[in-house]
Amino acid sequence: MIQKTYSEIRLRQGDIALAYALLRIVFGINFFVHGLVRIGNIPGFVQGQIDLYQEIAIPSFLLAGPAFLIPIVELIVGFLLILGLKTRIALIAGFFINDAPDVWSLSIAEVGCGGLPAHLLSDLFYSAGGPSI
Repeated sequence: MIQKTYSEIRLRQGDIALAYALLRIVFGINFFVHGLVRIGNIPGFVQGQIDLYQEIAIPSFLLAGPAFLIPIVELIVGFLLILGLKTRIALIAGFFINDAPDVWSLSIAEVGCGGLPAHLLSDLFYSAGGPSI
C-alpha cells in the first residue's frame, strides 16, 4: 500500500501582512492613476462611455450618471487603498464601479462559456501589471 504524505503549508503572519499590503498598494495605485487621468476631462470620459456602450439597449442618460461618478470614485478608492483606510468598503466600491458594468454587458453565451471568470481573471492580471488575457 502506497501512503501519500501531505505537507502542511505554514505562512508566517508577517508574510501574509506583507502580501496583503503589496497587493493593496498595487490595486490602490491602479485605481488612483485611472481616476487621476480621467478627472480633468470628465465630460469627455462620459461621452466615451456612452459611445462604448451604444450597442446595448440602455438609454444614454442612464449611462451618463454612473460614468460621471467613475473617475471620482476611482480616485477616492485608490487613495483609500494606498493609505490602507476603509479597505473593505473601498474594494467593494471599486468592484461595483469598475467591474459591474462590464459583467452586466456580458452576454449569456459569454457567461456560460467562462466569460465572467475569464473577465475577472483578466482584470486581476491587468491590475497586477501582468499580461491581459
